[in-house]
Amino acid sequence: NTVEIDGIAYDAAATAITLPQGTSIEHYEAVKAALPACDISWEVPFQGGYVAQNTETLTVSSLTEEDAALLTYFPGLKTLDATGCADLSQVAKLTKTYPDLDVRYTVEICGESYPSDTKELHFENPEVSQLENLRYLPQLQSVALTEPQGDPAALMALAENLPINPQKCEFYLPMLVSELIQSGKADMTVLRSPDKWFGVTY
Repeated sequence: NTVEIDGIAYDAAATAITLPQGTSIEHYEAVKAALPACDISWEVPFQGGYVAQNTETLTVSSLTEEDAALLTYFPGLKTLDATGCADLSQVAKLTKTYPDLDVRYTVEICGESYPSDTKELHFENPEVSQLENLRYLPQLQSVALTEPQGDPAALMALAENLPINPQKCEFYLPMLVSELIQSGKADMTVLRSPDKWFGVTY
């Protein structure tokens, strides 16, 4: 007894089969539906090539929504190395879709690359516009900024969306004071003092 799919005959009683390289997803799905109890081995068409479905590690230099959807065909996948991937928004979606998958990538901030597991950062005179990618560092706990340049409102909006520990946050107070003065919400008087400055981080 056989089952014919796209002109290819399969043993209806088979418990395991290996599909040839070049098998399309549509053909695989048809075989799977016709032989639900059969263990099917095949190579998944992925990013212009074919990858064994039992692979545990994948490396990608780009990532589309179609690529992300294909990851369901790799049941044993444990690690996805997306270090060269520039579409961080897609990578972020991927980490939420596959929470058990170890997704490795780097984030470029102020001209430097940082691994996704970065926990602490410090920047000297950064442009606020160059800090947008901070939100793609999910394990970030502390960010110290020395004399940031740019729109104070943009900096505050960015800070509100960062996944960091609020008990370890540092804020550049002169920017907040400047914004309040410019908006007419506050006046400030500078007082002279002979005392020396003493800083406390937290």
